[in-house]
Amino acid sequence: MQKNFCCLLICIFAFSVSSSISSYQCKAQKIQLTIPKSIIALNEPLEVILTLENLSSSSEIQFPELTGFKKRNQMRFERKEFAGGIEKTIQTIQQNYLANAEGLIEIPHLKVWVDKQPIEHTATKILVLPFDEKKQYSSENIFEQLVYSEEDKNFIEVQEDAFLGLFANKEEIFVGEGVTIVLAFYVATTNQAYMDFVEVSKQLTEISKQLKPAHCWEEVFDIQQIKEDSSKNYFNNKQYKRYKLFQATYYPLNAQAIDFPSISLKMIKYKVRSKGVENEQDKKPDFKTFYTNPKKIKVKPLPPHVLSSQVPVGVLYLQEEYPQKVLQTGEKFSYKIIISGEANFNTLPSPEYIPNQYLDFFSPQSQLFSQYAESGIFHTKVFTYNILPKKAGTYYLQNHFQFVYYNVLTQKYDTLKPRATIKVVGETILNNQNNEQSIYQNISQVSTQEYAWGFRREQAFYMQIFIAIVFFIALILFFFKAD
Repeated sequence: MQKNFCCLLICIFAFSVSSSISSYQCKAQKIQLTIPKSIIALNEPLEVILTLENLSSSSEIQFPELTGFKKRNQMRFERKEFAGGIEKTIQTIQQNYLANAEGLIEIPHLKVWVDKQPIEHTATKILVLPFDEKKQYSSENIFEQLVYSEEDKNFIEVQEDAFLGLFANKEEIFVGEGVTIVLAFYVATTNQAYMDFVEVSKQLTEISKQLKPAHCWEEVFDIQQIKEDSSKNYFNNKQYKRYKLFQATYYPLNAQAIDFPSISLKMIKYKVRSKGVENEQDKKPDFKTFYTNPKKIKVKPLPPHVLSSQVPVGVLYLQEEYPQKVLQTGEKFSYKIIISGEANFNTLPSPEYIPNQYLDFFSPQSQLFSQYAESGIFHTKVFTYNILPKKAGTYYLQNHFQFVYYNVLTQKYDTLKPRATIKVVGETILNNQNNEQSIYQNISQVSTQEYAWGFRREQAFYMQIFIAIVFFIALILFFFKAD
């Protein structure tokens, strides 16, 4: 009995401690889950916004799959607040969903898991209207519940230490050479103003259209989340945190300069009470638009060359994979040419091979691999050839393949050549004239008259045999009846 009572006391104590810890964590982490819009267009994302305080950087956050929607990109923004001399971190996470079809979609119960703890949102219904291409951008309606109807004189403006920047990795390029641009929002580590991103996905859709030059091939980087990255950025001896919004590489198709216009980004900026910020009621949301400076990239024509309009432009390297063993004639083998580097690989041609009567080349298969980095895109393209040797000997493949490109480092046309050596033994599978003959070769010289005469003689011979057999059978029957 005493033992059971002690166990009961221990369980009650453990439950009390866990409840206290959970209560403390909930107070330390104020969490709010909202769905700002209940009516959206088919081409408009449904935004589920999670706001947290003092979230650990190692915390796991999992948004659910929603019936009737496809989960899309996720954006994060983090800011610092100071209240009573205590610093706290406010993190906003926006998960976007796209509706599969029009109609009224019911979301019965929405759970977002934060460190394996569910954050719940009450059941809600979303009305999805038809695709609206002309839908006007409107940020105010998302946070309209936060905007005060009357001006409060106790709120003051805090000057932000932040800017929107558009940077390119090159100021001057050749036709066909890639230039990588990065659009990012920079916030000083000493910034005291409160700001939030608003409808970034919509704004970025328009921004990408404004940035794309009409005369360039475009490769856009896939940025899944908008959050503070690990790069160290200093401007005027001051450190800034960077939130990368958009990145792309452009390859000009002609010598026309690339002009990037001034890009704008609308954000929420809060006014604060003069006494300081202790809770959300001490902040009044407003809107501020940030602008980039326009940027121009000079494009130079390539030097004259017979292949100037066809060759890749950049910095390229060639590697090979081939069998090291001695091969037999008639034994088909695989030969890989691997070209890697920085250039427009979307239009990269296969290495040209020079025909040879002793080697049969078959058209290659190709595979493209890409690595996205801060400075640009590093591509690797693998060309796989099947080759059939027909005569013994040593073959130097540099005599059979060549790849011409323009090297932007040396500013000269360059030719990449293989180094592979293939050794073949065995009997030659060509004829005496060192030429493969078709079964139809010299068919026009065949005499049809001779063939016809021979056919008639053979036909007459078999007819005579047939008549002889019939006559022999008739003769036997005659003698049989006479007996």
